[in-house]
Amino acid sequence: MARQKAKARKTLAIAEENEFNETQEQDWLSQLGASQGQSRRHDTKRKKVKLALSEDEQNRKACELVRYMISVDHQKYPVRRTDLIQVVMKDYADGFPVVLEAAREKMKMIFGLDIVELKARSSKFYILVNLMYGDAWEEAIDRFDGGSYDCSELGLLSVILALIFMNHGSIDEPRLWHVLMSLQIEKCVNHEVFGQVHKLMDKFVKQLYLDSRKVTEGDAKHTAYEWGARAKEELDPEIILNFVADMQGVDPIVWRNQYEQQLSRA
Repeated sequence: MARQKAKARKTLAIAEENEFNETQEQDWLSQLGASQGQSRRHDTKRKKVKLALSEDEQNRKACELVRYMISVDHQKYPVRRTDLIQVVMKDYADGFPVVLEAAREKMKMIFGLDIVELKARSSKFYILVNLMYGDAWEEAIDRFDGGSYDCSELGLLSVILALIFMNHGSIDEPRLWHVLMSLQIEKCVNHEVFGQVHKLMDKFVKQLYLDSRKVTEGDAKHTAYEWGARAKEELDPEIILNFVADMQGVDPIVWRNQYEQQLSRA
């Protein structure tokens, strides 16, 4: 009887040991499976990054970026960096800097345009800038000064930027409208050429040609305007300096102080 009890206890111990080993084996297999799954995910991620930076994918994405920038440029509204990545890059965000540089080269070579990054309102934006834009501004100013309105919006914008420039880089809204009234341009009156100029001003702000900010003086609150990031990128202050000097009939050196101040603000 004693031998039978001892044999039974030995059999039970072996069974418990086998059960424990099976449990350990299951745990180990589960850990191994999880480790392999994680390894596969890391491998997939590495393959995506490699694919995003491959030559063929880089070229295709660069072409897509060029087409998108061209399609949205007609309204001159800047494209937010996050929107550009979402629309064009999607799962290839890690390769955006390389693709952007490739797109810039294509844009310059094919269209004579540059993709320029601007920082405004704590965000990054992209615009297209004509590499010959200085000539376009001079032509628009000459036409406006000569009474031609072929480039009406750009000509009016040039006048507004000139007023800001000559006012040491900032002009408040009441003073701006006071000066524009001398050109028969009133805030709430529909102009025969420019239409609703106050709406046009809002458009210039959205296009980053103008930057607006709220100013409080005592109990009075109004808007002040400065050159926007796009204006600083496209327009040489010296063009405005010569424009104002021609209108005043004086040598540009008279306004050199404004020119140097504007350069220091850029």
